[in-house]
Amino acid sequence: PLPLVISQINLTEPENGVTLTVMKPGLKWNANSDIAWYHIQVADTGKLESGEYRINKWILGSTVCSGANCAWQINQDLGNGEYDWRIRGRTAENHVALWSQKWSFTIDNCHQLTLSVNGQGDTPQVSPTRSSTCQTDGEYAADEAITLTGANPASGWHVGSWTGTDDDPSTGTSNSLSMPRGDHTVAVNYEKDPPVCYQLTLDNTGSGDKPTASPLKSADCHNNGEYVTGEPISLTANPANGWHVISWTGTDNDASTSSNNTATMPDDAHTVKVNYEEIPLLAPSNLTASDVSKTQIDLSWQDNSSDETSFHIERSPDGSSNWQEIDNVVADDINFNNTGLTCDTTYHYRVRAYRSGDDLYSEYSNISQATVHACSEIDIQRPAGSSIPDGGTDDIGSQGDPEVNLTYTIDNSTGTGGLIVTGVTPSSLTNVSDF
Repeated sequence: PLPLVISQINLTEPENGVTLTVMKPGLKWNANSDIAWYHIQVADTGKLESGEYRINKWILGSTVCSGANCAWQINQDLGNGEYDWRIRGRTAENHVALWSQKWSFTIDNCHQLTLSVNGQGDTPQVSPTRSSTCQTDGEYAADEAITLTGANPASGWHVGSWTGTDDDPSTGTSNSLSMPRGDHTVAVNYEKDPPVCYQLTLDNTGSGDKPTASPLKSADCHNNGEYVTGEPISLTANPANGWHVISWTGTDNDASTSSNNTATMPDDAHTVKVNYEEIPLLAPSNLTASDVSKTQIDLSWQDNSSDETSFHIERSPDGSSNWQEIDNVVADDINFNNTGLTCDTTYHYRVRAYRSGDDLYSEYSNISQATVHACSEIDIQRPAGSSIPDGGTDDIGSQGDPEVNLTYTIDNSTGTGGLIVTGVTPSSLTNVSDF
């Protein structure tokens, strides 16, 4: 090897430790008249000694030096990072100098800015679209001031916050940032608008409960009875005994007479009402009073209701006043025997239905009257199986009011297993046959 007879090269630019914003920096050093060739090495920091070079090049001095200064423009994009560099010289006689001092520089320029959104809305726009020292939109030099605008949320959404900006808590549609050293991401975070919950009021007319709603509230609302617009709601009505649903108000089917209905919540407070009507208790009709004897009148009528609890029978001596309830019979019973009456007396009757569930009486039936048999009539009844001999007589004893002692004769030549005689009057006891 040739002896080292020349001095080290003095580096001048870029200054040791400086940060650059260009990807292809220029290198400068002091010229030496003895040097014909310059050997330039550039490597990632810490890799010069290991031989992992970015640049390792001999350059003819006459092409890069002028007077006391030499300069060479790096002809490849180094990219962002930290670098070490050094230079040594060689004479025309191949005498090689020692390496210069090792200097370092940092390239920090043209970092990628990524824009993103969370939720539903527009991606924000940036201004400027790139740094003036960068070639591609979306790339910025460190500390570049960038304005963000146009963060327009979708319908039903709003800006909740930002990420990677100068004011991350902002809920505005614009923001700003100073580009850091290194690739960076900015995000606008859209959030769904808090639900607008409207109050649903439940009401009724008539006797019964207010309708119940299901669900009790919308999932996004805090209080029972509050719903968001468009929420489907199921409704259930409960009329009192003897009442039924005749209509609704504020539902999907107001004309319904069912105890179940639905409603769709509008974009405002809303009232749903169920309208109850008393179920009419129909009065019995066709009341008929029939005299049976001098002490009994039998009643019958037509049942026109389906939910009565009982029928109540009233009696009056003249059909217009002094009505008194004399008895009642259970539901669906359409007959009543009024006994213990006074002979030869006229009685007036009327009947009405009763429903215990709502303590309701129907209107009265028609009025019907009957007169029990006259007091002088004699009612004779022999026990079944008895017989009277041919031409025989049967003393019936004292009968009637006033008392009348009568004896009747019966032609029983054909024989009989039993004999019943009713409604016999004194004047008919002679020559009675075929009874």
